[in-house]
Amino acid sequence: MQGRRCFYVGSDNGILSLAAQREGVVRAVEIENQKLILPSPSWVFEGRDVFAPTAAHLARGVNLDSFGPDISNFKNLSMAEPKERNGKLFGEVVYIDGFGNMVTNISGNILRGIDFSDSLNVKVGETAKVVPFCEAYDYTSAGSPLLVMNSSGFVEVAVNRGSVERVFGAKIGDAVYIEL
Repeated sequence: MQGRRCFYVGSDNGILSLAAQREGVVRAVEIENQKLILPSPSWVFEGRDVFAPTAAHLARGVNLDSFGPDISNFKNLSMAEPKERNGKLFGEVVYIDGFGNMVTNISGNILRGIDFSDSLNVKVGETAKVVPFCEAYDYTSAGSPLLVMNSSGFVEVAVNRGSVERVFGAKIGDAVYIEL
C-alpha cells in the first residue's frame, strides 16, 4: 500500500488502513510476482518470505507496478472518533498493552491546554477516579493511576508500576470519559 509519504507492506486484514489513514492511501497492489519473494512462502505468516523481501525491493526503488495488480477493495478498518461536549471527552479503549496500560482513541492534542499534574475526572467503563495528567509514568507514586500522552500522540490511562486494566476493570471497547 502506498501512502503519500511511505509504503506499507502487510496482510490485507485492515491493519494497514489504520496506519495509512493519517496520510492517505495513494495506491494498493497485490503482491503476486514470485520473482520478488522467497520461494515456498509460509502458509502461516508471510512476514519473512513475502513482506520482508517486498519491503527490501521497495527500499531499493523497485516500482510498485512490478509486484502485481492494483487492488481497490482492500480491507478498511475504522476507529471510532472521540467526541468533545460540554468540557467532557468521550472516547474508548482501543488497546491494552502488556503492562496493563490503556490506550484510548482520544488525541493527546486535546489535552495541550491542560497543565501537567492537573487532576481530571476519568471514568472507564463503570469505574470513575480523579487522575493527574502527567508527563511520564513515574510522575506519580507507585500504584497511582494517571493520564499520559503516549509516543503515538494518544491519551493513555495508566497506573505507575501497576495495571490500569485491574484498577479500572477495563477491556478493549469500554467507554472512556474525561472531564476537562
